[in-house]
Amino acid sequence: MIKFVFAFALSLFCVKAFSQNNESTGKDSSKVKLEVMPGFPGGQDGLNRYLIKHTKYPRAARKKKLERKVMVSFIITNSGKVDSVFVINAINDELDIAAVKVIAEMPDWRPGMMNGKPVKVHYIIPINFRLAEED
Repeated sequence: MIKFVFAFALSLFCVKAFSQNNESTGKDSSKVKLEVMPGFPGGQDGLNRYLIKHTKYPRAARKKKLERKVMVSFIITNSGKVDSVFVINAINDELDIAAVKVIAEMPDWRPGMMNGKPVKVHYIIPINFRLAEED
């Protein structure tokens, strides 16, 4: 008998802050180090719990025994809302839709801060859909 489990590689990476431009230099500041990173309610543990509880492994994908890593890109806006969610490595429609849905429905985050002002921050999260055999 097959039991399904989600394995989430939840280290957040490819993080960029998006700002209009750096007023002091006039240069693009799309890759800057933030003073305060955005925060999910409950921190990393809260994000892990949220994803485990709310990600639905599609029945059709389970039936086909599909296991894939879905890379989901999204933006935390300067008000903490999740925006612009999309899959980077589209492989399977069912898994892609499930991954986008769980990210798009996340609660608001604490926004990232730069120079004392909230800024947009880009995230990419890999979500691994894995099946595990019961012993």
